[in-house]
Amino acid sequence: MDSLTVAECSAADPEGLAYVYCATPSGYCVSLSRSRGSPLIEVMAVDQRLVQTDKVQAELHANRLVIRLPLDVADKLDGITEYTAGLAESRDTIDAALTAIFSGLPGYTHRT
Repeated sequence: MDSLTVAECSAADPEGLAYVYCATPSGYCVSLSRSRGSPLIEVMAVDQRLVQTDKVQAELHANRLVIRLPLDVADKLDGITEYTAGLAESRDTIDAALTAIFSGLPGYTHRT
């Protein structure tokens, strides 16, 4: 797989959806999103394969985002349990989006 890059993110669009979208130059993608009021995070991989779960972890580092899924969740998508994406967006923007996505849920770590 080509290297992933955080291509787009938002702490809340007009419909109240917070998301982080990562993609490769060849079109492979993975995203995390959560609608306001939803108890679960939606994880999408590859070609619109979706799973809603509260078993996702994200770590934001100075130069990368690491997303981890347990095997039972990964198997419902494409079998990959860990994604690492470079940061093309502002780190503060990505942090705001992840903070909104994980609001009230465990699993988000902001590292310096």
